Amino acid sequence: MVPSNGSIIMQTVSPLSTGSLSQIFTPLKWGFCLIISSLIELMGTYPQSSPIWFSDSDDTFVTQIFRGLQTVEPSNYTIDRQVKILVTELCRYKNLPYPPELNNLCPDFSPEPRLLLLLLLLLLLSLFLQGITKGSIQSSDRLMKELREIYRSDSYKQGIFTVELQNDSLYNWKVKLYKVDEDSGLHKDLQELTNHPKLEDHLGLQFLFKETYPFEPPFVRILYPVIENGYVLAGGAICMELFTKQGWSSAYDIESSIMQIAATLVKGRARINFSATDDQYSLRRAQLSYRGLVQIHEESGWYTPPKADG
Repeated sequence: MVPSNGSIIMQTVSPLSTGSLSQIFTPLKWGFCLIISSLIELMGTYPQSSPIWFSDSDDTFVTQIFRGLQTVEPSNYTIDRQVKILVTELCRYKNLPYPPELNNLCPDFSPEPRLLLLLLLLLLLSLFLQGITKGSIQSSDRLMKELREIYRSDSYKQGIFTVELQNDSLYNWKVKLYKVDEDSGLHKDLQELTNHPKLEDHLGLQFLFKETYPFEPPFVRILYPVIENGYVLAGGAICMELFTKQGWSSAYDIESSIMQIAATLVKGRARINFSATDDQYSLRRAQLSYRGLVQIHEESGWYTPPKADG
């Protein structure tokens, strides 16, 4: 069977019984192309113990996924849940759409962010050992902790924002901001976005981290849509002392920084320009605006508003 929408499908060959050990051959395909050919071994203690996965793939990421599947909580030892985790991660890794059949596989279960975080951690450790990843151990460890805290936070659980790692890089985050103060004009604009035929239903932000994080701030910019006012500069840079070396502290965390961005946009009466095109924003323009901003404020200082203004 080949899916018409071009997604990963799994074909399971009937189990081969060998005493107390059962083997299941599971080729995962993308159209007619084989993604990986895997073999699951079920020990006699299954499902009290995790299945053991094997593959002929030499892809490091696939190997780390298999290792991660053996370290999940016991409630996720069953084959259906393990397959759902595996296919979810493979689709994300290969940048492929999720197969519709995935929704029918244990529909009451969805791979938790912390589970995906564990798989990412295993991959990063492997890359560190091979010396083929950027960043430092200290900054990577801090960013992993930040992600863990975000996934546990009320802000994340309430759908105020989400976080995606770009190209599985801990140092490049895409934050989708869905909710701001309901009494603001920006909130009304966000509601209008949900019915807009061409624009996304959220504000997209990029967080770029250096290997010196958390001792230096991330570089933050608006990706889309185009914002008027709200302390948003040319190219999508944000005018906030928080994200300068003078205003940043290693004690600050990203969750509170995201919420502070939302508050700053509202305070600056930010509104969405529905007729503008996203090409007005670029990383280069944002960086130029940021450097100009820092230079100006180094000479003249930052304006601190009265406490009554928030």
